[in-house]
Amino acid sequence: MKDKIIIVAGPTGVGKTKYSIDIAKKFNGEIISCDSFQIYKYMDIGTAKITENEMDGVIHHNLDIIEPDQDYNTSLFKERTLEIISEVLNRNKTPILVGGTGLYIHSIIHDLDFSGGKPNYELRNKLEKEINENGLDNLYKKLESVDKDISQYVNPSNPHRVIRAYEMYITTSQKPSELLKKFRSPKTKFNYLYIIINDERNKLYEKINQRVDMMFDEGLKEEVDNLINRGYTFDLKSFKAIGYKEFKDYYSNNYKIEEVKEKIKQHTRNYAKRQITWLKRVEEGIWLNKYDFSSEITYKFHIENIVKEFLENNE
Repeated sequence: MKDKIIIVAGPTGVGKTKYSIDIAKKFNGEIISCDSFQIYKYMDIGTAKITENEMDGVIHHNLDIIEPDQDYNTSLFKERTLEIISEVLNRNKTPILVGGTGLYIHSIIHDLDFSGGKPNYELRNKLEKEINENGLDNLYKKLESVDKDISQYVNPSNPHRVIRAYEMYITTSQKPSELLKKFRSPKTKFNYLYIIINDERNKLYEKINQRVDMMFDEGLKEEVDNLINRGYTFDLKSFKAIGYKEFKDYYSNNYKIEEVKEKIKQHTRNYAKRQITWLKRVEEGIWLNKYDFSSEITYKFHIENIVKEFLENNE
């Protein structure tokens, strides 16, 4: 029988933290963060990292594990998280994976293959410069010239994916589409429940706007000031996070602080929309739309029933 894990996913700002805490307390669980930016130390407010008070006694993993200038990727996440899941199961507790980074979650439940070559950061920097000089479309055409099937796997408007695919080709001398096909093949090693928390779009956007306002009230600018004073720069991968990258123009005297705030709101709303698009491709996902329920209590009770049924099913 496969080991059981629970996944709580959904767009940013929808309330994953609150519901995962409820599940963990009700069903003897520990929470494993699957957020690609909450791994960084000193980056708390902008990443909406859970506080110790909000944890309410529930053990959390994968928070504050590296410095902002250290490298981290999906392969490292997978290796670390599989070890954590094993430890949690050995304690006879329920692993609850929570977060909005879909690729992190899928690296675990589908045992994704990372044979596409190790990251080549020197090559990536070179390709980024090439995009800045000649445009993204030019690099994508080069990618298509060596792999006519790449459009099935890589969005031509996503510079990160285009660069990674071309890097895979240079590093391995293999077609990226073949590597990605192998990478995405399902090899599930867990019995998992995949819950997707969702809400009406206008309510979600309203919550996002309110949360960004709260971040500034809690000292987001001061947090960014502290990071810069520690010697971290906007060139780092960690500073690609929404809530931090928008300050670059502020420090260059191009933006006022209110403009930074509005940019963060806009980028967060756009990110939530992309997350929803990603999650719609998750065939095994159970969508739980808040607007389908008469009250918050009914919604919470329904989630608990689904989890209980999953954990008690011996199949």
